[in-house]
Amino acid sequence: MADTVAGFGRFVAYVSVAAALIGCERLPPPPGDSRSPDKPVLIALVGPPAGAPERAGIEGGVRQFFRRFPLFRLQAVAPPDGSSDALLETVGQILSGKPRVVCLYVADARAARPAAEQILNSGAALVTLGYESIDGAFGHVQVDLTGGAELLGSRLTEIAGGKRSYILLHRSGASRVATNCYHRFMQQAREQYRLKLLEQRNAHQARRPAPELLKTLFARFRHVGLAVTLDPTPWLSANPEELGGHEARFATLCAAPALWPALRDGQAAALVGPLDGRVGALAAELAVLAATQSEPDGSGRVVACELVTAATLPDFARRYAEQAGLDLDALLPPAPLPTTRPDARPEP
Repeated sequence: MADTVAGFGRFVAYVSVAAALIGCERLPPPPGDSRSPDKPVLIALVGPPAGAPERAGIEGGVRQFFRRFPLFRLQAVAPPDGSSDALLETVGQILSGKPRVVCLYVADARAARPAAEQILNSGAALVTLGYESIDGAFGHVQVDLTGGAELLGSRLTEIAGGKRSYILLHRSGASRVATNCYHRFMQQAREQYRLKLLEQRNAHQARRPAPELLKTLFARFRHVGLAVTLDPTPWLSANPEELGGHEARFATLCAAPALWPALRDGQAAALVGPLDGRVGALAAELAVLAATQSEPDGSGRVVACELVTAATLPDFARRYAEQAGLDLDALLPPAPLPTTRPDARPEP
């Protein structure tokens, strides 16, 4: 029964995504419509936090969408982190400008709820985007990260490329989404009979930083085929070679541009994540709807995660740049040419 319900949920998510992509979702009123504003409207975007790998893509998607609606003005602010205090302080600053709608990035509903209540109490409309929704929001854009974890687990044998073992680093317990990602991944990974899980560590419960945990695992299992992380933090904070040597290969939940060079150069075997610009564009769409009608309609959008490999990276990168309105060459510069010694002789 549980499998049936989960399967139906995934079906609904896929149908929602397909409908959005082909234009079946209700669109905001075009310029000149009676519901379209006749004077500038301020829309605020709070988050993702400064330094988050998905931030540029999400903000780019929002800005690209608003180019179609010149009377909408965007104020985008990145809180220093995703903590409740940081979100409250940032939202307090934003509300002083009296925005009509605030788009709030939510990675953890427990941390974001006080800021969301502050927005709702101010009279501004609230649109949420990210991994969890919050009651009272006009609408929500859901990044299906748990579906991405399930996808990663189901394709693990293929990703490992003939290797027979892997190690796992997760953050179960850190948030509801982190816990669900772990369980959904393991549900699929247990079916990968050709792969052996050598050891797993919970970075949320550990007393050491995630990169140190990975170093310990790599030192213990020097010939492990693959390192799987359900959070990209270790690979964003250190070079893979620093963690596990030049033969270390990894797969992680995140497909933001910061990790593309590792995928292109063979350090990463696979990345799993959404088109961040799509997330931003759908949030902007809901913000325009919220600004042009008085009652919340419970609108929801779902953006699925994709599996990205070195072979599919060029297409994914092109679509990512288009959705976010960003320069592809800046996101994925050409790989550096191999260096040669000045006295090296050409091969005959």
